[in-house]
Amino acid sequence: MQYNLTNWTQTCANSDRMRIADMNNDSHDDVVTFSNGSSMMCIHYYNTTTMTYDAYFNLNTTNNPLDVQIADIDGDGYPDFVTIHGPTNQGVVSVSLFSPPTNSARPGSDIVIYRWNDMVNRTDLATLRIDDFFNNNQTTIIVSDAWNDATEIVYDTQSRRLTKNPQKFRNLSSASVAGDIDGDGDIDFITPKQLGSVIVLNNQSSWTQIPLPDTIVTTNATIADFKNNGEINLLTPNPQYEDGDPTTLDGDIGYRAISSAGLGSPNLSPLTPSSVPIDILLSDIDQDGLMDQFVLAGEGFHGIFIGAWHNLSLDVDGDGTFDLSAEGYSSTSLPSIGVLNVSDTNNVIKQTIEPFLLNLPSSVDGYGIEMVTNMMSVLSNSNGIANFTDIEITYNVDFTVRSCQGTIGSLSNSLNQQMLPGVGVFTITLPVETTKAGQLELSSVSLTYTLGAPNLALPPTPVLFAQSLTQTEAIIEWQNLSEFGSDIQEFQVFRMDSSTPFDFSSPHDIVTGQNFYSDSDVEAGYAYSYVVRSIHAFGVASNLSQPFEVTIPYPPAPAAVTNVQLIDLDVETTSAPLKVTWDASTDSDVVEYKIFVATSDLDATGLNFELTPAMDYLLDGVTYQATTTVSSSITEAEISSTSQYVDASGTIASEAIQDGQQYWVAIAA
Repeated sequence: MQYNLTNWTQTCANSDRMRIADMNNDSHDDVVTFSNGSSMMCIHYYNTTTMTYDAYFNLNTTNNPLDVQIADIDGDGYPDFVTIHGPTNQGVVSVSLFSPPTNSARPGSDIVIYRWNDMVNRTDLATLRIDDFFNNNQTTIIVSDAWNDATEIVYDTQSRRLTKNPQKFRNLSSASVAGDIDGDGDIDFITPKQLGSVIVLNNQSSWTQIPLPDTIVTTNATIADFKNNGEINLLTPNPQYEDGDPTTLDGDIGYRAISSAGLGSPNLSPLTPSSVPIDILLSDIDQDGLMDQFVLAGEGFHGIFIGAWHNLSLDVDGDGTFDLSAEGYSSTSLPSIGVLNVSDTNNVIKQTIEPFLLNLPSSVDGYGIEMVTNMMSVLSNSNGIANFTDIEITYNVDFTVRSCQGTIGSLSNSLNQQMLPGVGVFTITLPVETTKAGQLELSSVSLTYTLGAPNLALPPTPVLFAQSLTQTEAIIEWQNLSEFGSDIQEFQVFRMDSSTPFDFSSPHDIVTGQNFYSDSDVEAGYAYSYVVRSIHAFGVASNLSQPFEVTIPYPPAPAAVTNVQLIDLDVETTSAPLKVTWDASTDSDVVEYKIFVATSDLDATGLNFELTPAMDYLLDGVTYQATTTVSSSITEAEISSTSQYVDASGTIASEAIQDGQQYWVAIAA
């Protein structure tokens, strides 16, 4: 949320009260100021051009009001002034009807309020409240007197007079707090008393009194569902004393559940949005579904804390029940608030997942490691970003090593390279890399070995390169045999293609007596990877080479046909108007010939051209389809139509051969 302040605007001298209302019905709030007991109202319109408040104009309402409230009483779309009066006009409730076109107010209606069960003595009015108390789209005035007796008043638009409900109700004072206590959409009250308190419940046609034993303080209290979970609470600021240090939080906002059944116990974790909270109001001003809290607070200098109450829940096992949750204020800009965190300090995630983990569908990777996927659900009452951080998952895993695996280091080579001559115990370092600290145990070791190997030096690692690549064969070469020593026995060749991974337990082929490998089991256009290692006497093996990948090339294009002739036939004696003949290509691997016919030149000299993968003829941006395809044993074809082609304008259909039209023909082998 973002707010902008206007400039300071001077108002009437001695004004100590303020009301906010859209006085001229322009969808912008205006400001009305006045002093206690004064009939003069100072009105500042909001100027949409300058985005500031205009200088005030004043008007008079009824004399010496005790309180003034603003609401549209007569239903004309403009707010009016409602006042209550004391000694000089005792017990009177008045309405002054406001007219924006003339910026004036005229007397509307007065009504006298008498004491309880007394039609002679006027009462001493104390409070004035205006709202749609009954949730029926009708503005109602409720006034109470010095004896906490209340009267309902409405404005009759037909008679243009104020009328009162003869049925008064009790226990409404200046300390009463209004709110929807029972969640039925209308407005109820809770009123503190010297002993205990009372809920005044709105039943639309009457008010039910519910005495409570709880003695409460309602200074600046409010009633709201601040958690947005359907639970109504009574929130009461408790400022306490300032310690002069704004970095420490002094005071809090206590809250307790409230309903038609009574008051719950005060929550043991009161709200601490800011230090020394004085007042709190709630409204969903940004219309995101969350009640925003406006808290007047601060030490030394007062400010307004604005924020909503958030929650964050985690369903670990996807059963619809949330296993971890947190609630509170959340802010990325206020260090004293911070972001909302859910911490698993009691291993709830582990305990929740562990019982069913082994029964989840699993997959196995290339190293034989079985893995499962567990989807967790996150829910919050507000929009934002939820981050998983500091997740530590510990587990036990067994790796079975049956042969010399890996391209760089392996268990077997670790033993061979670090073995010492003689008899006894020796220590080796295993080439193990992990992202987290932990414990590694080597168990159930079963080793095959050859006694008395005289040379413990590790042979060089083969370095592969391509000696020759054709469409039918790949020849892979490595260092000279002399570099591998006199004890070289063989080279193991491992191969991988798109359908078969490396299998280091079973070589693809064995090479002896030479430093290259010829692979004729290949297909043009496919990629193959090779890994090689040398095998020596006494079971010594080199490290695996780095994978070396080759792509088998396609064969070159065959030689073009020659002596192409286009012959005009007699349509009365033949089945087609044209025939084309040619001399066959000199290459023996030709499979077929494709014939292309057009009404424009098909000569590609100096132009961009190619035969597309679909075997169409692409010439200078125009793609021609073959009219006829014949086998390599045929060197002539009859022609009845041109080739269909595609150019910048779209697809052009083939046309029948016509007399008097010039044609061109191209043959592709």
